[in-house]
Amino acid sequence: SSYAALPLLAAFGAAACPSPARAARGLAGSLGLLLGTAVGTYCEKAKREAARCSVLRVLAEQMAGGARGADIRGLVAATRRRFGLAAGGERGDAFEEAALGELYGHVLNALLDGPAHDPSDLPTLRRLRTALDLDGVVIGNAHKRAAQLLVSRGYSGLEGQDMRQAVDKLLFLSERAFADEPSAEARAYEMARVRGALRVSAQEARERVAAVSEELYSGSLAAVAQSADGQTANALASASATFGLSSEETARMNSETYRQIAADLLEGGRLSSEGGEVLKRARGLLQLSDAAAS
Repeated sequence: SSYAALPLLAAFGAAACPSPARAARGLAGSLGLLLGTAVGTYCEKAKREAARCSVLRVLAEQMAGGARGADIRGLVAATRRRFGLAAGGERGDAFEEAALGELYGHVLNALLDGPAHDPSDLPTLRRLRTALDLDGVVIGNAHKRAAQLLVSRGYSGLEGQDMRQAVDKLLFLSERAFADEPSAEARAYEMARVRGALRVSAQEARERVAAVSEELYSGSLAAVAQSADGQTANALASASATFGLSSEETARMNSETYRQIAADLLEGGRLSSEGGEVLKRARGLLQLSDAAAS
C-alpha cells in the first residue's frame, strides 16, 4: 500500500544518494517520498480498477443469468472485501461513489437512449441498485449527472421529440428511484436537483412523470382481455405500485379499460356467452365494484 511504500522509498532515496551532504540527502529523501506517493497512488488505482472489473464480471454473469438483485449483492460485497474496498470504510465509500456510482450512471444514460415507455427500464435500474447496494446519495448524484449530461447533449444537437422523450424518462426514473428514500426531505431534495439541472418546474415534472406512469400502466392493462389466470391481477397491482400510480388513478384506468373491453364485445349489437365470460374475468382481474363495472 502507499503507507508502506512511502517510508521504504524515502529511506532508499536517502541511502542511495552519493553525496554526504545533509541537504543533498534530505533532497533525495524528499524525492523518495514523492516517488513513494506516485507508486502508492498507482497501486491504489490499479486495485480499484481490478475491483471494478471484477464487479463488472459478476454483474455480467449473474444478471444475464436472471439472478435476483439481492443474490448478486452478496457476490458483489464479497468481491469488494477481497480487494479491501468493503462498504463502510473510507476507501470503500470512495469506491462506491466513483466506480459503482459511475457504473450505475452508465446504465442510466444507456436507458435514456432506449425506446420510450419501456417497462423493463425501472426494474433494470432497481435490480442494479440492489446488486451494487448503492445508497441514496450515490443514486442522487448519478441522476443529477445524467440530467446535466442530457442538457449538454441538448446543446450538441439532441432536440425535439428525442430530447423530450429522454427528459420524460429521466424524470420518471428519478422520481421512482427517489421514492425509495425513507425521508420526504431527501426525496424532495434529490428530485429538485434533477429538475434544476433540466430547468423543469415542480408542477411540470409531476405532470410529465404522471404521463409516463399512465402510459406504462396502460401497457400492463392491454393483457387483461386475453388473460384467464389470477397472475394478471397480481401483476397489475404490482405494476400500479411500481409505476407510482395513486389508487384513484389506478381505479380510473381500470374502469376505462373495462368499458373499452365491453364496447368491443358489444360492437355487433349483442353480447355472446363467451363475451360475457370475458367481461366477468376482466372485472375480477381489474378488481372492479358493481358500481365501477356498470
